[in-house]
Amino acid sequence: MPSVLGCTPQPRRPAFSAQFGCLCARHMRQTVRHPMVVTINFVVVALTAVVLGLLFRGVTDDLPGVLNRAGVVFFLTNFFMLTGLVTLSIWQTERLLYFHEHSSGCYG
Repeated sequence: MPSVLGCTPQPRRPAFSAQFGCLCARHMRQTVRHPMVVTINFVVVALTAVVLGLLFRGVTDDLPGVLNRAGVVFFLTNFFMLTGLVTLSIWQTERLLYFHEHSSGCYG
């Protein structure tokens, strides 16, 4: 239905909270469908924490100790960035779902 100025009104977008709620619910469904990914991530993170804790429990406060801590920060940064690669196979299905939802107009 055209407006008074001759422009067609834009459809209303869902509120941010509604979009965020839908995305959280979908993520929880995916987590329930693939519980092994979450379990593996928890186990790997716990094992890494124990190993690094044992390796660096006697670190001193001198220069070599500071360099060791900097190495740990570098390792943990890389480790947690690469841990996300475990879920790449799930992202492919999510990508297809996103394209379907986007073409249906779910994201405004």
